[in-house]
Formats: sequence, C-alpha cells, structure tokens
Amino acid sequence: MQNRISYLSYVAGLLRVVRNFGASKFWALVIWALVFWLTAQFSYVVSARAAHATPWEADEMIGHAAPDFTLRSLNGEKITLSSLRGKVVLVNFWATWCEPCQEEMPSMNKLYNLLKDRGFVILALSIDDSPGPVKKFLEKMPVNFPILLDKGRRVSVKSYKVIAQPMSFLIDKKGIVTKKYFGSVDWTDASVVQEIEALLK
Repeated sequence: MQNRISYLSYVAGLLRVVRNFGASKFWALVIWALVFWLTAQFSYVVSARAAHATPWEADEMIGHAAPDFTLRSLNGEKITLSSLRGKVVLVNFWATWCEPCQEEMPSMNKLYNLLKDRGFVILALSIDDSPGPVKKFLEKMPVNFPILLDKGRRVSVKSYKVIAQPMSFLIDKKGIVTKKYFGSVDWTDASVVQEIEALLK
C-alpha cells in the first residue's frame, strides 16, 4: 500500500513538472534523470563486480559463523565482533546519504534502549568515506549504540557481501548469523522484537 502511494505521488509530481515547465523542458529533465540513473546503476555493477559480491551471497551467510572484524568507533574505540560472544548482536550497514537508513535509525535506537540491559548489542557500520558527515548526522539524530567506520567498505562488501543499504544481520550468542534484514525496518515492530527476544533467552 505504501509503495502504491509513493508511486502515485511520483506520477503526480511528474504531471506538475509538465504543467509548470512545458513539454520540451519536461523531456529534457526526463533524459537527464535517465542518464543519472544509468550512471548510478553502472557504478553499482562495477563496484559489486570488483568486490565479487552478488545479491544472493549475503543470504548464504545465514546459519554460518558471522565474519569477524575489528573497526574503530566514531569515538576512536576499537571494537571486535568476536569479543561480543554471549550477546545477541545486530550488525547494521548504513550511510548518511541513504534515506532508508535515516528512516530506520530512530526505531533502531528505541530497540537498543529496550533490550540493551538483556545482552543485546547494535553495531552500526557506516560506509561513508570520512567521519565528518557521520558526526554531522548524529548531531541531528543521536543514537546510544556504537557507530563504527567501515572506510573502504572492507567489511561491508568484502566480508558481508553488502551491495545496498541498509542491510542488517542478526547474530546469536554463538556468533551465528540467524537472519538478514534488507531495506528500512521498523525495529519496534512486535514481530521483529519477538525474533530478537527469542535469541536473548
């Protein structure tokens, strides 16, 4: 339903453009948008192939040990995934320029605050090229869980085969990946909370 509403809003926006700018300018905008989209798709394919990542590889991680990593947080602290054995961990890959990532951050923070005292940890790995945009983003939308910097996408693409954001992996107390979440998630949804609570028992 939400996708249908978004589509109708998009069509209405196009009609307004035609009315305000005229047909010739409208088609010029369409061509510009098409070129922009094709450029983005080409960059996506090249980066994915360069890292040998494919859409189904991330799914194949379910039921297997989560790839270990050590990264620095935004505060300079070194955090290693394997040091968190015995806890349930949600590893989230995101970027400041990713709108769906921004949308899910508030509910993710609520989830963390709800379950953090029961052995639940969130590690949010930013793939931004520098910490500056991340710090600026967190000034507007602060969170209580660690933000790690995956500069160069060494962990996201090479280890976790992430080819789009946001993508999250739920890891149990033994370090096994139990589920992959793709796209923006309402982390306060009852079914999602129950999935995580089941691993905390």
